[in-house]
Amino acid sequence: MRDKAELLAEFIKFSDELAIVEGRKDKVALESLGFSRVIQLGRNNSIHEIVESLQGKKNVAILTDLDKEGKALRKRILQYFNMYGIQENKE
Repeated sequence: MRDKAELLAEFIKFSDELAIVEGRKDKVALESLGFSRVIQLGRNNSIHEIVESLQGKKNVAILTDLDKEGKALRKRILQYFNMYGIQENKE
């Protein structure tokens, strides 16, 4: 198994990629690691509107929680990605 430093170094190489996260704490955590293109889903934002604003983008990472709600949210986001031809970055 790789150590934490290796994993962090690999994670940070994606810091210029666009990522969608569930909440404010997720966004703050990624930004503290140097990520600058983080979109936070929120109660005031429609998932549809957020994804629609990403038209033409490729390789957008979806970083939702692995709980039931997070998995359902990811599924909804992917449905909109398909509508707008956006590719998910699975790396």
